[in-house]
Amino acid sequence: MAQSSESIESRVASTVLESHPVEVEVMCSADNSTSVELLEGDGKSVGTVRLWKYALPGHPADEIFTVKETIAKMDDENRSLTLNVLEGCVLKTYEGFIVTVSVTPKEGAEDSECIVRWILDLEKEHEDVPHPHLYMELVDFISKELGSLLPN
Repeated sequence: MAQSSESIESRVASTVLESHPVEVEVMCSADNSTSVELLEGDGKSVGTVRLWKYALPGHPADEIFTVKETIAKMDDENRSLTLNVLEGCVLKTYEGFIVTVSVTPKEGAEDSECIVRWILDLEKEHEDVPHPHLYMELVDFISKELGSLLPN
């Protein structure tokens, strides 16, 4: 099910909007970046479409999930990126799912330490839709793993 680029805030007021921040300290430069499978665009500007493949904590390692997202907003100066989920299993649970990730050099630390902050903004049809614990664990894991793999 494709999602429009319309912001979650402008959707119908009958849904429940929630924001869930995750912040991780990582031992790598805040200027490092990684890539995923590029489907459309140049890979680094608004409108780019990417396909992510991932496993969720608590699921078998061979159970792979996918999500197609588009870059909705970029701020190079503040090292921030906002992604709007277009397709994927996450939209079976949530009406809308927007991820904002920012990477900031750690104050008072060498250039090889940074803080990665993820904000998961989601739209739930009603209060009984589950909290995004698994996705919060996933972005925490991604941040820590990338930090150990990227050069300082």
